Amino acid sequence: MNFNIKIKAKRLWTILACTIIGVIIASCSFKVDKVDQPYTAKVGDVIDITVDFTVVTNENPSQTGPMIFAMLMPVGWKGAENTTIEYTSTKGDGKMKHIPDSEVAAGGSGFNPGGLNWPANLKRKFGIGNNFIEDLEWVVFRSEDVTYGNNETTKGKLFIKLKVGADGNDANVRLAYVITSGRDGLVVNEFGTYYNDFYTDCLSVTGGTTGDLIDFCSPQLGIINPPKSLDNDFTTIVFDSNAATNPLQGADAVYFKGTAVTEDGQTITVDEISDKTKLTETLPGSGKFQKVIWPRKFFNISKTQKLVSLSYYITNASKSVQVGYNNTAEPFKFKFKCN
Repeated sequence: MNFNIKIKAKRLWTILACTIIGVIIASCSFKVDKVDQPYTAKVGDVIDITVDFTVVTNENPSQTGPMIFAMLMPVGWKGAENTTIEYTSTKGDGKMKHIPDSEVAAGGSGFNPGGLNWPANLKRKFGIGNNFIEDLEWVVFRSEDVTYGNNETTKGKLFIKLKVGADGNDANVRLAYVITSGRDGLVVNEFGTYYNDFYTDCLSVTGGTTGDLIDFCSPQLGIINPPKSLDNDFTTIVFDSNAATNPLQGADAVYFKGTAVTEDGQTITVDEISDKTKLTETLPGSGKFQKVIWPRKFFNISKTQKLVSLSYYITNASKSVQVGYNNTAEPFKFKFKCN
């Protein structure tokens, strides 16, 4: 699928970074002409993504600097290790380098409160894009420095190679991209917007080895965040009563009912109507409920035991209604794992 995105910048009285191939110019415009990526892949495939761009600079004096290019993808794909980006342009060719998490993002206190690193500041601004599960990260790259002058038009391409499914899981996910200035960062002021964010349709990755599907693309009645965690991690049970038609829509109180399985095969069931199992509505009338638990304590296991899986339902206060996976009689299921 192709995405045509045009961004026009006003004349800037301060130095604005043109965001393709690292340009810092007082006034410029840039356009992502086309983004091509596949929408199906197998776990372990290296997919090719191509970004065509045009940059027009209209101000003296010439300036030099880097572009920041970020991609949103599942944490388990280990994007820093499994992504390479090269570019060609009428100004020259080069390779982008991954920015370490230790580097504070540009933008100053107004546009990077708290002095966050690039991934954290991007997540603060853009969240998880058009996805519904939190286990995603922004992986950030910097171009080489290039100098641009006045009244110049530059054409070029970014060539991205991304290995998908490094965690072995099937996944449906909407990748997202942000281009911004290495000098200015995620700045918006009276002179313009110094970044561009754009989003793609759902990419389906199949052929995994774990038997699990993480569906970032679809609203979920019930999920556990993060979707990859161990029994000693704090986890959040989430129920969205409005994600699909179900008999708990409109309920003002919902409860957890579930059974955990230990490594040695023991089953432990929690089935009670109490504060222990009650989920809290995130906002009044939202229909979205959640509860944070420490699984080891919640299921009262011993120091020598280890939880490996969990199956559960969400019920009303009288237990007369219970909702399972996709509003079926099947329970929601979760495996405790770190990958």
